[in-house]
Amino acid sequence: MKSALRLCLCGCVVGLLAAPALADAILEMEVVEINGAPITPSTEVTVNNGDQLTIEYFVRNWTPALAMTYQIRVDGASLSSGPAGSLALAAPHACTTHDDCYAAACDLGAGVCECGVSVFVVEFSTDRADYLFFNKTAIIAPDCTSAAAAAGNYAFGATLLNPNLAVPDPGPGLNYPKYVGTVILEVDDVACGDFTIGVLNDTDQTFMIDSDDANIPMDLSATITVHTPPQCPTTGACCNRATFDCTDDLFEGDCTGEWTADTLCADLAPPCAPRCTVVSADPPGCEVDGRRPHDPNNAAAVEGWNAFAITFNAGCSTGSLTPADFTVTQQPDNTPAPPTVTGVVALGGDAVEVQLSAPINPGKWTCLALTADASQDFCWGYLPADVDASFDSSPSDIIAVIDCINGTAAHSCNTWNADADRSGGIDPSDIIAVIDLLNGASQFQSWFGATLIPARCPG
Repeated sequence: MKSALRLCLCGCVVGLLAAPALADAILEMEVVEINGAPITPSTEVTVNNGDQLTIEYFVRNWTPALAMTYQIRVDGASLSSGPAGSLALAAPHACTTHDDCYAAACDLGAGVCECGVSVFVVEFSTDRADYLFFNKTAIIAPDCTSAAAAAGNYAFGATLLNPNLAVPDPGPGLNYPKYVGTVILEVDDVACGDFTIGVLNDTDQTFMIDSDDANIPMDLSATITVHTPPQCPTTGACCNRATFDCTDDLFEGDCTGEWTADTLCADLAPPCAPRCTVVSADPPGCEVDGRRPHDPNNAAAVEGWNAFAITFNAGCSTGSLTPADFTVTQQPDNTPAPPTVTGVVALGGDAVEVQLSAPINPGKWTCLALTADASQDFCWGYLPADVDASFDSSPSDIIAVIDCINGTAAHSCNTWNADADRSGGIDPSDIIAVIDLLNGASQFQSWFGATLIPARCPG
């Protein structure tokens, strides 16, 4: 079980509660000062950002062992266990002589202990009558090595030089429990919420050793409970649209870019990626389908374009596109209603296939646009028998299909223009198909004189 000290921030009330002893020796903590001002040692305190808390550590109940060595190691991860900010071990321990620094040298120029790095201070009041090794010769040994500093897992402890002087548990009474050290915590400017501050509680990290060099089991029996009015500042995802880098859990004031509250980068919509811009379409925009609109013997078997390949700019997150990202409109009117987008299928690279619920309607312009930006659209016409893409169907289209067959056409001869019977190629049968479309043969309506209005691509 990990020992724990729970701390309250942002003007909250904190309670230190005793827990049942779980081992022979018990480690306890008490808050004894706030901002250097003594308070009645308490298990309930109120703190704010920028406050310093002085916490004293005590041990008791190690009978029948004789205490010779102890070490307490702070759990660095617990100092940032709240929802925002952190609790740093406070500034270096001041010194004027090497003796002030216990187990470290004093940087006489800076006036701080070399072991007291910028986020660490541990103090021992060895002249206290309740100190575990009071009036005994002991080595004081804080650990603020680079490895400990990197993790925030600073330690402090002491060991007697003479095992014959090992200390028995005096039991309840004056100067009991026994003091073993002090840690000063500083609440940073953005800290708030629930923090559970503890020690690394295993026999290699936090321990007591008896005169026979055997471990005396220890457990923490105090916690500080955190209540947090007011609420912590809101954090969110920060997307830099210039670099498309995204950072989670930033405050709005710390975000350079677009900030979205209570959201992670992975959940941003649109994603933190280059904005999608339509580059091209297949079939190309403004093309006209001049082929038959349905099976000649079954008007219900409608035919026509029902999917379009759309290519976007490089880097666009096409994998996240859905039908809702596209909108279909129709000109000059919505009778019959235009189809809707039912699917978006990745084609590889930066292209997707946008699938429609039905073929586009003949005699209309159908436009497909990005829902978020209607200016990014492509439009396609559908005018049966309009072989030369002149936006009207007339006898001149019979000549146009003949010119396509003969290779003498002055206009484009795409299959979607000139393959009037949808056979897959342009051949003499398409001449008959164009005539049938103009005359309204079989089950076709007559497309003679039909036009697409406006007589230009609206996109």
